[in-house]
Amino acid sequence: MHGVILINKPEGLRSTTCLNMLKRKFHKTKIGHSGTLDSTASGLLVVLLGNATRLSDYVMSLEKIYRVEIQFGAETDTCDYSGNITRTCDCSSLNQTQIQDAIYKFLGHRLQRPPEISAVKINGKSAYKLARSGHEIRISERPVFLKNIRVISELENNIAKFEITCSKGTYIRSFARDFARFMNCAGFVKSLERIAIGNLTLEQAQAPDSDLRVMPLESILENFQRVKINPELERKFFNGLAIPIENAAVIKSRVTSSLSNLVCVDNENFAGFGEIIFPKNILKPVTIIPFT
Repeated sequence: MHGVILINKPEGLRSTTCLNMLKRKFHKTKIGHSGTLDSTASGLLVVLLGNATRLSDYVMSLEKIYRVEIQFGAETDTCDYSGNITRTCDCSSLNQTQIQDAIYKFLGHRLQRPPEISAVKINGKSAYKLARSGHEIRISERPVFLKNIRVISELENNIAKFEITCSKGTYIRSFARDFARFMNCAGFVKSLERIAIGNLTLEQAQAPDSDLRVMPLESILENFQRVKINPELERKFFNGLAIPIENAAVIKSRVTSSLSNLVCVDNENFAGFGEIIFPKNILKPVTIIPFT
């Protein structure tokens, strides 16, 4: 069996627990996910079955959409409600105009430092394990892209709700911390829900303990720039041989991936990802995934 399962992960449940539940249901099938959610977060978790597990890195490259509530007035060591409060501030003067103005400072490409309590690796060890064992750590900043930030619930009781469209690797917990600090305040994530990964949405997702529906691989491939190649060249590409770009016709699609140098070869029998090589003007196979 090859395909995609969209899970609506409830708050309080670990992503690995969801995955283990599915492994028991599909015990003879290879299973993997394409990006975890914190146990304190809820929402869309993409699970891949069979040959689809080879698409994990590609799915992780897709843009994400989150809905987040930020509680202003305090900061925690985890940057969400589960942590210990490390500092408080008086944010009684905070208003909607300040919040709206601050949004424009966070749009686009920027550097972001992940929370110390996170799965980021430092010398091969998870940052959260080092932090909780008493080690003083400092995680390096990394590039992220925030495409859109929209206020969907105005400030009330020092809480505001946002919808954020962002790139792979963006920590919404870090955004809450940095956004509040920018306004000389403090803040943490009160609730977090992932509502979309590329064109895959929470509305399509199912409870992990339900009678699960498996979606075809094509549901993922629609997120990438796709091309058609001449039938006589499909076998060459499938066998790992590069083909001239002039033989690849572009198919219009909604591209949500940041992998700009990769294209997906549209074919009935396999999913093929190729890298465009200049100045040779060839399409070199990178990943081939048979549908059967």
